[in-house]
Amino acid sequence: MGRTATKVTNLKDISLDQLRTFEKNSTNKYSQNFLKTIIMSYLGVHISKIEEIVGVSRASVLSYIHKWDEFGLKAINDQRGGSVSPFTDEMLYYIQDALINKDPREFGFNASTRSPVGHPSIIERNASSIGLKLIGATEIPQIFNLLLTHIHIVRL
Repeated sequence: MGRTATKVTNLKDISLDQLRTFEKNSTNKYSQNFLKTIIMSYLGVHISKIEEIVGVSRASVLSYIHKWDEFGLKAINDQRGGSVSPFTDEMLYYIQDALINKDPREFGFNASTRSPVGHPSIIERNASSIGLKLIGATEIPQIFNLLLTHIHIVRL
């Protein structure tokens, strides 16, 4: 005899129509996927079919169902969080100041020039892809600000 299938058996005092309305009106992809999974599971759709229709993994489908069982409608909020920068405003100011005003030799580099991304042709290609034309050191603050808005810092 196999394991019993994990499925939603209790809608927690919320009607199926209400769940459908919440799912339809949600602008958050996580909430939409979550609610769609709950509705389908309650209607008896097999987990593998839910995976296919919703476009998430089996682990996500099971996670949604378990969270529903434990928290009900409160679980539709995406609790995964985002990354928080490990840099303070003071640290970012120091980095920006160092890039703009300091000589690389002060930091142990062998030459008085530095490249934020490597070979000059790579810098030029990357700059043109975001609408910049590099003509000298005056663009460093612009590039730095763009980098800050487009990179993710990963803690090791």
